[in-house]
Amino acid sequence: MSMGLKRKEQEAAKIKELQRKRRIQYIAASSVAAVAVIGIIAAVYLNSPRELHSNISPDSSGNVAVAASSLGSGLNYFNYGGSQDLVIWKNSSGGYRSAFDVCEECFDTGRAHYTLQNDTLTCESCGTTMALENSGIASWGGCQPVSIPVEYRQDTDSDIVIPSGVLSYASAVFSSWENGDYSNTLENYATQPQETPNE
Repeated sequence: MSMGLKRKEQEAAKIKELQRKRRIQYIAASSVAAVAVIGIIAAVYLNSPRELHSNISPDSSGNVAVAASSLGSGLNYFNYGGSQDLVIWKNSSGGYRSAFDVCEECFDTGRAHYTLQNDTLTCESCGTTMALENSGIASWGGCQPVSIPVEYRQDTDSDIVIPSGVLSYASAVFSSWENGDYSNTLENYATQPQETPNE
């Protein structure tokens, strides 16, 4: 074999070895980057409010009692058997807000429900956004979750309690909405004779 040919083969082998090392370095760098991205995503996910969905049954009196200690940091949805889920969340002052996961404005679309991102509620039907902190109070109409004000509840030291009267009244309201009659809202519950706890 001539010296020139041998030299070319050696140079070709060096080039192949260099390319092999570069491929290894690229794969290693890509793996590190991928792990870093996954770590960032996981950190954001674990530290962001998340939606928790649960089934819950009314007690023997028809009330729905939710232990405050069971609530997650974001929206907590509860299917209690009614036509619309309950939603409960903790506000910035440490209190608890509650609402039905539906609004009057978009009710007839069948998609009047809400998602949470960065402390902002978004209507799945029309895209209206609102600050979570401003929801769940005695405010009515428009595109916002149907509030269950704290005045309507019968909370205990450990539980958020939605009384049967509110659930029954809301059921009648939603039934009338389904039939196209929007003359009644949960706001009118305040004008009804109120139940007393443990009656």
